[in-house]
Amino acid sequence: MTVRGWLWVGLAVLGAANLVVGAAWLGRDGLVAAGWLPKPAAERIDLPAQTLPPVVDADSPVAQSTTPAAPPEPRPQPPTALRRTCVALGPFDTLEEATAIGERIVAAGGETTVVEEAEVGEPDFFVYVEPAASRALAHRTWRELVAQGIDAFVIPRGERENGVSVGVFSRRELAEAQHDRVSELGFSVITRTVLRSHVRYRLQAWDAPDDAVAEIASRPCAPREPSADSQASNGRSGSTATAADIAADQLGP
Repeated sequence: MTVRGWLWVGLAVLGAANLVVGAAWLGRDGLVAAGWLPKPAAERIDLPAQTLPPVVDADSPVAQSTTPAAPPEPRPQPPTALRRTCVALGPFDTLEEATAIGERIVAAGGETTVVEEAEVGEPDFFVYVEPAASRALAHRTWRELVAQGIDAFVIPRGERENGVSVGVFSRRELAEAQHDRVSELGFSVITRTVLRSHVRYRLQAWDAPDDAVAEIASRPCAPREPSADSQASNGRSGSTATAADIAADQLGP
């Protein structure tokens, strides 16, 4: 046989072997199951090591404490009450003066209010002849007093209408002397204490800057107390009047 013939024989044998091996590979699971082929070894796959969390019962305290609790929200605090400083400024003789100071304090960021105060000064003493039954009799009394050198005038209206005024005195002893002089002439004389009062103004200021009130008399604010009407007895008639009571009495005949 020639060399070429042997080559063809070798190729044929090799092809047949490939067919047998291919068929065996395709049917290896059946051959393994039948025991014709040994069971192949399991392939080993190496994975990186990992740490697993411990297994804990969900109802155990440990499981319940593993979840971090949210921090409590802070409670809102009530606002701190503002402490305001109040001073009473004055007194001032005129409303305009008090208002001007108040405007200056308000412009600097404070608050103000004006308070009227009636101040009672030293009393006067009003001496008069008690009212007559008519205007004609009052004029007769007036003429007799003038004739004796006593300054007098008829009171034209008011509760002492038709009385005759013989003077208003700032000193008690002068009023008593006039009272005695007219009484000696045979007239019924009355002396009344007249309370002299005038209005003054105080300025209550809150949060006033120091430089705005530095040169003004001041004291801490206090609740206003109702002023009691001061009454003074003259030892003769025991009556008291205010300046308003006799404003109408100081008119001529």
